[in-house]
Amino acid sequence: MVSPEVEVAARAIYPDAGTLRLHPVPEKLFHPEPDRPGLNRFDDPNGVVAVRYTATRLVGCLLETISRFRPSPKAETALGAVRGVDDADLEWGPDDVTALADWLAAQRVGTIRVLDGGFFVDVETPVLLTQIDKHPLVREAVATLDSAARLDVALLRLGGVRLGRPISQAVGVAIREWLPGALGLGYRSRFATDDPCWAIWQTTRVEVESVPLSSTNLHHLEAVRGVAAMFEITLPPNW
Repeated sequence: MVSPEVEVAARAIYPDAGTLRLHPVPEKLFHPEPDRPGLNRFDDPNGVVAVRYTATRLVGCLLETISRFRPSPKAETALGAVRGVDDADLEWGPDDVTALADWLAAQRVGTIRVLDGGFFVDVETPVLLTQIDKHPLVREAVATLDSAARLDVALLRLGGVRLGRPISQAVGVAIREWLPGALGLGYRSRFATDDPCWAIWQTTRVEVESVPLSSTNLHHLEAVRGVAAMFEITLPPNW
């Protein structure tokens, strides 16, 4: 279990101004299906508890979402090895941004304000990780990756559906069981550790206001361009 002292030490302060969610429908929280649990970092592996993901800054939202459009060296190498295939032979050329343009056009920026009193847990607090490491689900997930490993921030941030997800999702379950008063988790983006992110349990009441993600909004434009440049992503002309 988590001691009262560690619970206090691990408390995170959720911003009074709210946080941001980048999503086509930020107001809606899609509930998982028991036979098709989510694949995100702190999703419930049993597909029971839905999780709303947000970030303090729009850049943080984009880091966690637009990364899917990064160039794939493996795919580019495979295509380059096929003899007789030119760019003109492909249905989508290497600089085609149709999918990204459609994705950007569908996004809205939602401001998420928490209505319930309570606390969030900074899941990267070292003393908390020491105690959460004792949870049976966490021990099983960590030992499956490395029988000699103990839970730390590096394992918590580890990517990959088969590598990192079983560990971070087990930690989410452990927090809900051992800190039932928590409204959700505070953590850092795997891509930029100075960008705070939040995982809000479905049981936490929120209010949401949203606006379209727009290239005419200077703040939106700078955030999208900055993250795209970092990931070497080619943007549509209107961005």
